Amino acid sequence: MNVNATRIINMSYADLILQCDTIHAFITRDSSHFAEFGVDSTAISAFQTKITAFIALPQDVELAAVLIDATATKNNIAAELRTILRGITERARIAFGIGSSKYTLFHTKDLSKLSDSDLLLFSRVVKRSADTYHTELLPVGLTAAMITALDAKNTDFEIAVNSQRTAIAMRDAATNNRSEKALELYNLMTSYCETGKVIWYETNEAYYNDYVIFGANGQPVTLIAPTEFIYDITAHKFTWTEIDNATSYEIQTFKSHTDWTQLWTGSDTQYVYTPSPGTTAQYRIRARNSSGYGPFCDAISI
Repeated sequence: MNVNATRIINMSYADLILQCDTIHAFITRDSSHFAEFGVDSTAISAFQTKITAFIALPQDVELAAVLIDATATKNNIAAELRTILRGITERARIAFGIGSSKYTLFHTKDLSKLSDSDLLLFSRVVKRSADTYHTELLPVGLTAAMITALDAKNTDFEIAVNSQRTAIAMRDAATNNRSEKALELYNLMTSYCETGKVIWYETNEAYYNDYVIFGANGQPVTLIAPTEFIYDITAHKFTWTEIDNATSYEIQTFKSHTDWTQLWTGSDTQYVYTPSPGTTAQYRIRARNSSGYGPFCDAISI
């Protein structure tokens, strides 16, 4: 399957993992409602298993590192092989002369531009020719050790070429596998989001928005959850860390026997608020931009 999954799903793999983790948490929270649509605990657990398996897949940067090393090794051996070949070719030129048929067995045009396969083929011809004309090349310094070294280098080069090809094939296979798994995970996540929106349509806006992963412009919601969300009991205000690309924030509250409801929304990074005396409630915050809402932070109790 030769496909660019990040283009089709319109988000990076990192964003896909984050989004799936978030949706899994919401499905777990709403499991009793999802069960009415056939999404039971086994299905929810299987969703988490797919997320974990996708995270465990080797990333392209890992496979690229293997390929880079294999290519560097191959190139180094190729350089060493060319050095040996040039030494033997020069000895053949001295012994046989440029115009001789024997010399053509040891010479090729522009050795540095030969492909890997052509270089290996030519080097093997030189090795066999060196064996054949060893006696005639002895006076110009070609020793048996040089021929042995050439043969060994040919073997090393063949192994290095195959290692590079294997690394390329592994990277291509892993890329295709990762694309397939990403699309599978994405399709499952978006299906659950559609179910979640049906469950909470016109009954709980906050929960409905939990399952909105694309904004009105069709772009994915990639905001992170606000951090350092705290309440200062002296100043009577919430504060949090500003989130890149956020245009506004929403604080929700959860009181006993009620659902999460919107407490405040605005573009500031603080909100002055005095809780009702003698009550305990939870609060959480999320960021928003033109693409939609990001995930909530961990709730705090006051």
